[in-house]
Amino acid sequence: MSLFSSFKKDNSPRAASEQSQADPGTAKRLMEELYKRNAELAVRNKTLTLLRKLDEISLKTLEAEEMGGEMCSAISEELGYDLVALSIVGRPTNDFRWLSIASSTPWIADAIKTINLSETEVPVSNNKEILEKISSEVGYLVNNPKELYPGKLVDAITEVAGFYKIEPTKNSLVHQLNFGSQSLGVLILSSNRDLKDASNYERESITGIVGLISLAIYKAQIYKELQDLTHNLQQKVDEQTKEVKQAYEVEKKARIELEDLNKAKDQFVLATQHHLRTPLTIVRGYMESLYKDVSDGNVDNMTLESIKKASLAADRLNHLVNELLSISQMETGAAVLRKTPTDINAVIQSVLGEIKEEIEKNKVQININLPKDVKGRTLNVDADKMKEALWNILDNAVKYNKANGSVSVTGEEVSHPIERDKKVFRLIIDDTGMGITKEELPKLFFMYFERGKIAEEINATGRGIGLVVTKNIINAHGGRIWAESEGDGKGSRFVIELPIS
Repeated sequence: MSLFSSFKKDNSPRAASEQSQADPGTAKRLMEELYKRNAELAVRNKTLTLLRKLDEISLKTLEAEEMGGEMCSAISEELGYDLVALSIVGRPTNDFRWLSIASSTPWIADAIKTINLSETEVPVSNNKEILEKISSEVGYLVNNPKELYPGKLVDAITEVAGFYKIEPTKNSLVHQLNFGSQSLGVLILSSNRDLKDASNYERESITGIVGLISLAIYKAQIYKELQDLTHNLQQKVDEQTKEVKQAYEVEKKARIELEDLNKAKDQFVLATQHHLRTPLTIVRGYMESLYKDVSDGNVDNMTLESIKKASLAADRLNHLVNELLSISQMETGAAVLRKTPTDINAVIQSVLGEIKEEIEKNKVQININLPKDVKGRTLNVDADKMKEALWNILDNAVKYNKANGSVSVTGEEVSHPIERDKKVFRLIIDDTGMGITKEELPKLFFMYFERGKIAEEINATGRGIGLVVTKNIINAHGGRIWAESEGDGKGSRFVIELPIS
């Protein structure tokens, strides 16, 4: 029996005595007013209790199914409706689905348990008339339960009601649940009494309940969306983490293979250097003996020329072996820099002295422009390594220059390219030689560098190994080196920048 129809007229002796002492008409009106106010007060108290309970439910859980089930049960128990149902609009599909159907009447509750709500259609979702009405009316009255509830449930309730000879549940108030302009679903309140004559305070109570449920459902939907978003993000994080781990394993394997390859290469270079140096030492020893014979006049001119060529070839091969060893030591970190304050001009003059014969042979003009103050050109470097680096550049600048060409060496202190408060020593070596093409420039400081057409024409057989050595030495000193050229036959410029301690 509904709360809204449970209050009876007071027929107690005291009430009858009071009525007998007053005007019958006035007494009747007073009793009716008193009954009305008592009923309204009772409903308001019940409604407040229910609202407090619904609020506690909404705070206790944000899972829509659990929240909906408890709210429907609470409304049915507190307000005495035969059926209370809640269906919500799913996002983003906008399809209705059952959240819960509840009843405080045991035999109706048993009938509800036979329905699988998750697989049961919500009839109102296909009823355009009802959907239009509830969007504009507060509490739309529907007298056909099959327009609102699963047909199986309605049939079960009707059958049992007939058995007990009681009025079946057929009157329902349908309320749309909204948050702002967003439709969230519908709340259905059903009873066997005539809901058309529901009092204002009953409707006001229901309006408060609808508002609270709407807010709770909205919070549950936001929570579900956040959960889905978090789950999707976690999935992506897990997938990316897996990919990163796989990439790391591949990289780790590749790094190990590369390290093994480098070790094998280093061992090969060291072995090659050893096996080449031994016979080279012997060959060069024989060359010295032959030169001794030349000085004694025991060799003819033709043999003398052959000895010179063989000796030159042996020197070149010895230099190549030393370069390969230097590269290996630099790349493996085996090379140790012994830095001391060094006059860069002294290093350059030492190199020029060693290639003096080549300079005179090609009639190359050498121009040196360095700071006159020794302090201004003194750098903290490994003198031997720096000599080797500059030797490779100056030797190429002279060897591959044109006849009567020139080589210019300039040096000065300049600002660091990035850390402007620091200084670097910039050394520039310009030559008027065969130049470098745009295609060759990016490959210049790598092993097995291929030279251009002009190099082939003048029989420049070098493969740029010396420049690899030079770059490694400059890098080891914390400096940098690059080359510039306008192309074949237009000369080259090598720029070296070294830190100033």
